[in-house]
Amino acid sequence: MSNIDWQFHFRVFHQNGVIIRAHHAGCGMTKWHDDRPCCWKPGEIAYGPAGQASNDVYCPANFVVRFGDWWPLIKDGLRLIKDITMICVPPYPPGPKEIKNYMADVFGLTVDVIQEILENDHMSDDDLQELFEKVDASFNRTCTDNHMDPNRVKAIANQMGLGTEWVLLAGRDYWDNIHGTGSGGSPIVGDHGWSMFRGPDGDRRIAKGCFIHKGHFIYPVGWKDDIDDYFWGDNTGSDSNWSVSF
Repeated sequence: MSNIDWQFHFRVFHQNGVIIRAHHAGCGMTKWHDDRPCCWKPGEIAYGPAGQASNDVYCPANFVVRFGDWWPLIKDGLRLIKDITMICVPPYPPGPKEIKNYMADVFGLTVDVIQEILENDHMSDDDLQELFEKVDASFNRTCTDNHMDPNRVKAIANQMGLGTEWVLLAGRDYWDNIHGTGSGGSPIVGDHGWSMFRGPDGDRRIAKGCFIHKGHFIYPVGWKDDIDDYFWGDNTGSDSNWSVSF
């Protein structure tokens, strides 16, 4: 009951649309034995920073991950150890009830599920509140570590209509827990991650960060602007399969 659906949403800020690709780790363009789909090639996704485009959602599989796997990463992020951070809702500092409601909203779960995870982790309400008092420092540290302006990140989230219910996942922790390292070390994807690419040809980049919002993964795409500098990596070359080596 503590599962999150894997869905990736692309929010395109470029007026002429952007080409998007998704590739599984080790994908050979065939379906896997456990019904995971082959690579995703929807063509060009139209302008739609607030989600207006009709083909901007990729559902990579019908299996799910558990919030209990994410919680240790979030804790480490708030402790300034990991590059995953949450934006907190008012009133600030929030009480334990507001924090649990907020976490449930961000991950598309019920408060009962959040409460269960916290209890299994032996985290008291006081511990939870103390942890979330570091949320501003955590957010600023994640942005700094990944060469992002915190105010600009908030502006991008606001333009996409994410409000204050989102998580920023970036850098090495994005790479390990979405893309997958291929070593099986990720508690989220093991060695079966996905690589997200954005075009066009000649300026092809791989994703290096995203937002988590209401249980979904949101990728802002700007194409040759600071949004791409923040959320998309170096040019991957002209490989016809848009793949990346592991």
